[in-house]
Amino acid sequence: MSHLATPYPQPERNDFNAPMLDAWTRGELCLQQCKACHHKVYFPRLQCPECWSAELEWKTLSGRGKIVSFAIVHKHVHASFAEEAPSVFAEILLEEGWPMLARVIADPPGKVKTGMQVELVPAAQAGRFPLPTFQLRA
Repeated sequence: MSHLATPYPQPERNDFNAPMLDAWTRGELCLQQCKACHHKVYFPRLQCPECWSAELEWKTLSGRGKIVSFAIVHKHVHASFAEEAPSVFAEILLEEGWPMLARVIADPPGKVKTGMQVELVPAAQAGRFPLPTFQLRA
């Protein structure tokens, strides 16, 4: 099956996730932080999940971090991801302290280890994947 026949599901673009999606298109990582309690927020939200404040601001981050935990997915539920199995999905702790879950490009996927350094891959280089994607740092 061709991956072009089954496109990736795409995030629904809206007012509160557009800054993140636009930044990634430019090759940057932009995430939210609560102005009231300083909680670091990912995925984009309308209010802080910690204190419920609606005062969230966008911060441009380095796009670098380390793998805290990961899984290698050998069989995807959605058909559009099937040709790319196995795939690596990881919990990443960014240098600035934001935790996030993201895809990590690694060839072969089995070389990924906890503690490895990663960096953001610009959207144009991440293939069809619709959300921020990382690669191992040299």
